[in-house]
Parts: sequence; C-alpha cells; structure tokens
Amino acid sequence: MRVKFKKVLNQRLEIILFKNPFSLKIGDEVEAQVLFEGKPLVNKTVMLYSLVQGKVFEQDVKTDKNGVAKFKINNSGFHLIRLVHLRRCEKCSDADWESFWASFSFEIQQR
Repeated sequence: MRVKFKKVLNQRLEIILFKNPFSLKIGDEVEAQVLFEGKPLVNKTVMLYSLVQGKVFEQDVKTDKNGVAKFKINNSGFHLIRLVHLRRCEKCSDADWESFWASFSFEIQQR
C-alpha cells in the first residue's frame, strides 16, 4: 500500500507532512507545512499533542515564512498535529469571524 502523506488535497486549510510519519522514530524531527487556500500560512501557532501512558503532552510552535512548523518526536504512541485559523468574515451578515480547522494524526512505533 502506498501512503500519500505529501498529497495536497486543496482543502481550505491543510497540513502536509514532508516525511512519511510511519518512518519516524523517537528523536526525529517532523516538518509540517500549513497551507490556507493553497498558500503557506506564516507565523501561525501549530500544536503537536502526544499521548503517553494516559497523559497528554503538547508542543506549540509557529510556522516560518514558508508555513513550515517543526516538532521533535519525544515519545512513541499516538500524535496529533492541529491548528485553528480565524479570519474576519467580510461577507457574513450574522457572524464576525469564520474559523478553519485542520489536523493530521499518526502513530510512532516503539523501536
């Protein structure tokens, strides 16, 4: 089976990993590009959550000028990269803001 982790799906907000998440191991760095309407989302906070023995750990980083966020993999198990992007809703009569949500989940095997 071929994994399509790098594929751009043309969603409003999306997260694209540069490396196959199933090849990652503890100590590796995972790079994720965030695109909004097909363009890099700059200086945006992105979170990585990991679950270890029932406890949730969080890393928060900002995207760079290319919309790339970099996280260090500190443990095996379930991981979730997520973000929320808000912008003023100029064409909305009943709302001031609109929100866009994206996530990418994967598991790091213990080796």
